[in-house]
Amino acid sequence: MNKKVPPQLVRVAPVPTAAVAVAFASASAAALAAALTDGGGAASWAAVAIAAIATAILTTVVWPHIATDMLGLHGASLPTPVDGRDWPLLGRVPQVVVASHDKVLSHQYVAWQRLVGWGVNYQIYFFGRRHVVLANAEDVRAVTVRADAPRDRGMLRHFGTALSPDILFLVSEPRHGTARRLVHSFLSGTPTTETVLRMVNESLWGVHPQTAGANNARGAAAAPSSRWATHFEALADSGEPVDIDGLMTDVTVDVIHNLLYSVSPSMADLASKKEWMFRLIDDLTKLVGLPLPELLGASCMASMHATGDRFLEEFEALEARRRASYANGSAASPPRDLLDIMIADLDKGKSGVYEGDRRRVAADLMFYLLAGYDTTAHSIAWTVHALLDDPKSEARLVAELDATLPPAGEPITAAHLAAMPYADAVWKESLRLFPPASSGTIRRLEADLRLPSSGDVIPGGTVIMIPVLPAHRNPKVFPSPEKYDPARWLPPTAPGGGGYTPAEQRMARSHFMAFSSGPRACTGQNMAAVEAKAVLAVLFHRYRFERVGKTEDVVLENSVTMRPAGLRVILHRRAVGA
Repeated sequence: MNKKVPPQLVRVAPVPTAAVAVAFASASAAALAAALTDGGGAASWAAVAIAAIATAILTTVVWPHIATDMLGLHGASLPTPVDGRDWPLLGRVPQVVVASHDKVLSHQYVAWQRLVGWGVNYQIYFFGRRHVVLANAEDVRAVTVRADAPRDRGMLRHFGTALSPDILFLVSEPRHGTARRLVHSFLSGTPTTETVLRMVNESLWGVHPQTAGANNARGAAAAPSSRWATHFEALADSGEPVDIDGLMTDVTVDVIHNLLYSVSPSMADLASKKEWMFRLIDDLTKLVGLPLPELLGASCMASMHATGDRFLEEFEALEARRRASYANGSAASPPRDLLDIMIADLDKGKSGVYEGDRRRVAADLMFYLLAGYDTTAHSIAWTVHALLDDPKSEARLVAELDATLPPAGEPITAAHLAAMPYADAVWKESLRLFPPASSGTIRRLEADLRLPSSGDVIPGGTVIMIPVLPAHRNPKVFPSPEKYDPARWLPPTAPGGGGYTPAEQRMARSHFMAFSSGPRACTGQNMAAVEAKAVLAVLFHRYRFERVGKTEDVVLENSVTMRPAGLRVILHRRAVGA
């Protein structure tokens, strides 16, 4: 048995072989060209120059293969997927571009993982540059937790194209840590939980505050509305099929908009926001892995700039209205939402976290809006999809909801959600089988790193890819990985549990990567958990879903996130307790 080496950052001086190799190869090519020509005249000198330049370019591209895989000069060499599609010079670029365009990038990661073996780390090349794909959970934590490697600006830079390259998603320390701390207590604590539950209670469960004073105390900008409860009832009355992912998107955009600004968008504004957010996500998807994006993706980049300008105008208008409410005393004492937090920081000028940069603030608010609705909506829709094919799990969930939820007219609280272990397991299993952030994260090592699983050294500067879908479909970790089974997340003796040993469950938890890990893990995972479980509780307590079409009609469409394209359902009222 190989002895595991504890994770550690190692100080290994980089070997400056590339420059030497390029210079030597170019000089050799130039000398050979000179020897094969007459040694004089413009044509001869042109031949020498062309030979030297062409050889320099070729050597620059192929040298990483030789130095890493043959000579072992740049850290450990890892397995490479053998599928006959590793192009000379281009490497895997064509595969990634095609997979991104076809919205199946996560499926490509799964295909590569099958070729090298489940749980095996491997390497792929892009334009001669090695990228390491991690599948071992211990090695993943070494990168995301111990090394806290930042996201790779090269491959992910277009997340900052719309407004600012210095969004929280991409910045390095110390700016990342200070910006994250600014919002962490709000997003991970009571304020977010209370706002999300208020929104679910008011708009979906149909329970409102008792007095107008309660509204003013929390700073609500408009009277509460049961518009989603009314909308769901109308759908049940009509019997018309509905795209459940699209419907959940409407609900989650409303919730995150309240978390950001304490106000619900009008239906017209909601439709407009969805339109530009979908366009932004589509533009991002098309730019992933695209070479020369400024040229080949010029239209997408122009579209992203236009979207960013539009969002900046909206942010400035919201800021002006909020400052006016401060002045006339109609606003509650800040902070009550993320807009308050950001305005307070902007007022500090250069000494603030954002150093008075409104584009950075707007960029982060736009990112929170995108991330706050997209993955949560998809996770709810995927749960509906999974339970439609698993009536036993659905029946157990409904029984728990009937026994735990408060009577009509009383609000759902965090205590109610905490008393629903099966609902929690149902949602986690949906995240495992259908992780919305299925492509995972892409990091860049800032220093050489020794992998704990093998002792292999990966040099600083290496791009590390950590896809989620292959980790969640690993049959060595999740027996029958294609099977939807909430029991994976329950104690063996709990109702609905059983079939898995404690060791198997520990292994499953260590490979659960839906929110990443470490200091750069998802900032909104608390919000997502509260919102998804509360919405699922209301929906399955009140309605039964009927699938329109077949299970096979639903496509795992992976753009920036993975959604259930083609999932259409009919809502039927459920007799409570039935």
